[in-house]
Amino acid sequence: MDQREAPLVAALAAYRERELLPFHTPGHKQGRAAPPPLDTLWGPGLWQMDLTEVPGLDDLHTPRGAIKRAQELAARAFGAEETFFLVNGSSAGVMAMLGAVCNPGDEIILPRNCHRSVTAGLVLSGAVPVYLAPAVLPPFGIPLGIRAEEVEEALEKHPRAKAVLVVTPSYYGICSDLAPIAAAAHSRGIPLLVDGAHGPHLGFHPDLPEAALAAGADLVVHSTHKVLTSLTQSSLLHRQGGRIDRERLAHMLRLVQTSSPSYLLMASLDACRRQLALRGRELLDGLLGLAQEVRERIGTLPGLQLLDPEDLPRGFALDPTRLTVNVQGAGFSGPEAAAFLAEQGVQPEMADPANVVFIMTVADDTTTAEGLTRALAALAAARKPPREGRQVLEALPLPPLRLPPREAVFAPRERVPLARAQNRIAGEALIPYPPGIPLLNPGEEITLEVLAAFAEMRAAGVEFQGLADPEGAEIAVLKL
Repeated sequence: MDQREAPLVAALAAYRERELLPFHTPGHKQGRAAPPPLDTLWGPGLWQMDLTEVPGLDDLHTPRGAIKRAQELAARAFGAEETFFLVNGSSAGVMAMLGAVCNPGDEIILPRNCHRSVTAGLVLSGAVPVYLAPAVLPPFGIPLGIRAEEVEEALEKHPRAKAVLVVTPSYYGICSDLAPIAAAAHSRGIPLLVDGAHGPHLGFHPDLPEAALAAGADLVVHSTHKVLTSLTQSSLLHRQGGRIDRERLAHMLRLVQTSSPSYLLMASLDACRRQLALRGRELLDGLLGLAQEVRERIGTLPGLQLLDPEDLPRGFALDPTRLTVNVQGAGFSGPEAAAFLAEQGVQPEMADPANVVFIMTVADDTTTAEGLTRALAALAAARKPPREGRQVLEALPLPPLRLPPREAVFAPRERVPLARAQNRIAGEALIPYPPGIPLLNPGEEITLEVLAAFAEMRAAGVEFQGLADPEGAEIAVLKL
């Protein structure tokens, strides 16, 4: 296959050149009625490419032409047997993965540091989670991944589990050793699912951790928009091997994806794949060199500690393009440091109580790198005496699962003050966002440890999603 092709981009360009009078959706009709000020902010080209399933542009849900060819090229580039375009984000891919392998009541092995989309997938599929608690890495207070030995032990205790799901890389760039985990799952005839949202670039340079598909994963989700160059909300779902029912997977995708997919998103996936296939090694060479320079500069700044590969225990690797900077030594909390950096002209990806996280991509250059290191130098220069007391949350005991998430979501609920919620069963989630990893899921018992952690994180400036009450004073619990 010729990776120089961009079949969907070409089809859109060809349709535009025909200058047909559009008596079809969308209503702006290729920008003729584009609403100000977006008509000038975006320019005519974007509006002209915002099209629908007219002849020649194919159909995402029954692809036969340009979309089919674009997906085949993506599969070849990423090393999959089949690749699906996602226009509802990686969340749709995660939900489809769970629905493809689990029936209501089926158990699935997965780490507790899963994204909220996994919880949504559990609700939609009716699967029952068997959580593994990743160890916490001091002094950063961030979760590691899970190990093959933990997976094997869980499968011994839960021999009827239908799948294993792993998150790698994590939001902090920590990568699990997937090959032995895949072997453990496959030895029992079940698939390995990987939420690899933050790792679509891993298979395109030898100095990066091993890609999930190369390690033997059966299904992998990639957020190309997070670290590559496609538009926000565009992602990929890859399939390989014979452990996945292909028709059921496609059916699940039709359930969770819009029937009006954005051609802008799909075209950006096509172009992003082409760029990566043709120039990925070259672009990543430059990125890795730049990231190393930034790492060396950060290492000289007093009060700041950068997460390095040497900080990780055996069995874990680090994506060097993800920069996690612990700011406790400078006397800041993560959110305080993020606000300070924004005043210096730098917007981090996220902040937790002790750390600030930065994503470097192929879009960065010496100018952006210098801007980042200059802002961090200013943060170090403004350092204060370290705070007294605990600044990093420790590993929490897993809240007892009293009901599967699906049952809890559909059960009768009532709202109670958080102060009176201890020992009740949660009807909604507590999700610090970003990174979107639930502190509490529906169906779990609300423990004193969870309430204390929630209070600490709120006090540190961490934002939460999941609660219907925006003030965080009340939580939905199951009626007694």
